[in-house]
Amino acid sequence: MDRIREARERLGLNQKELSEILAISRPNLSRYENGEREPDRKTLLKISKVLNCSIDYLFENIDDPTPANEKKAPIQDEGLKFILEPDEEELLRAYRSLNDEGKEHILKTSAMAMKYDEYKKDNSIPDLEIG
Repeated sequence: MDRIREARERLGLNQKELSEILAISRPNLSRYENGEREPDRKTLLKISKVLNCSIDYLFENIDDPTPANEKKAPIQDEGLKFILEPDEEELLRAYRSLNDEGKEHILKTSAMAMKYDEYKKDNSIPDLEIG
């Protein structure tokens, strides 16, 4: 996984520093970087997080190291494209982490807030219909 080396060097870390951060031995890190061994799932997630890159990048499935949760993804809304603001991304991530009951609660709360003009940024936004 040569990408581990690339991402490590991009952050200005040497093998000793990264292995200490990851709490793994330097020889194991070297084996991961040289493709002699693959990290287990838990270690791979930790490497990805510490190096601030996606697992797909480490496996060379994509060339952009930016983690998916940090990308500004275009959203389609009635044929219009727009980029989410950081607080909107945070809200979406939080929503997606909820179970169905939690999501329903958020949707009902949003629908209730939309009924009050003082909470609306723009009165052209229709009330949410939650069943």
